[in-house]
Amino acid sequence: DKEIGVDVEYFTYKESVVRKYFTNNEQNEILNSTNKEYDFTRIWVMKEAFIKMKGIGIPYGLINVDTTKIKEQIELIENEKYLIAICKSEEQKWTYFIVGIQILLMD
Repeated sequence: DKEIGVDVEYFTYKESVVRKYFTNNEQNEILNSTNKEYDFTRIWVMKEAFIKMKGIGIPYGLINVDTTKIKEQIELIENEKYLIAICKSEEQKWTYFIVGIQILLMD
């Protein structure tokens, strides 16, 4: 019985969110990025998946989660429209196979 956190987001970029919720390390990643939408979304889903795994919620403060220090805990799954982050606890040693993910999107 191990805790995990999962988050799914469409690719997007919001400069105001970067300034408010991203650490200096993460802001530097965005500044040097050649694909701001991808990197913004990657950092955001990693933050959300981490706080969900910890069970601490957004009041903990997304600025307190530095994704540059937790990359080994997170698996990313992507398609052309969205990105999924799955976060495991640091001490977990587990292997899994993603057989298939089907997401129905209604516009």
